[in-house]
Amino acid sequence: MPDNTRQKLANYTVAIALEGRISKDTIIRDVMQFDDPDGELDKQAVEEAEKSDKIIFYYNKASRMIDVADEKPAEDNDRERLYRQAKILADSMVEEIKRRKMSSIGTLPQPAGTQEMQLPKGNANALLAMPGLMGQGGGRAPQQQGVMQ
Repeated sequence: MPDNTRQKLANYTVAIALEGRISKDTIIRDVMQFDDPDGELDKQAVEEAEKSDKIIFYYNKASRMIDVADEKPAEDNDRERLYRQAKILADSMVEEIKRRKMSSIGTLPQPAGTQEMQLPKGNANALLAMPGLMGQGGGRAPQQQGVMQ
């Protein structure tokens, strides 16, 4: 990136004006003149992934907190706090995974031809009265109240 503060500001302004008109790659490499354009593009890709998927966000933040905690001396109080926060984020990630798994179970596609199939309606007592259908003790219809046999 240019060393001159005014030039940096001018480059940022031009980059904002060109956003959506030319590629991010061209803006980062040619207009803003980053020293590490590939690194900046990678950072942007990670930010987009974190915005679109909570699981990626929780994973990345928990990993970062663990890395920062590992760099601190063992007696530092912040170290334990960072580990606890990382655990909370990891637990949140697991809960999000479970929530998605449970919601996907309810939205499984039905086999072809069964979308409009409806269960028959009627009196269940007729089924219960069929001998042997219900296994042991299932050969009699339930007794109705007030009716003597």
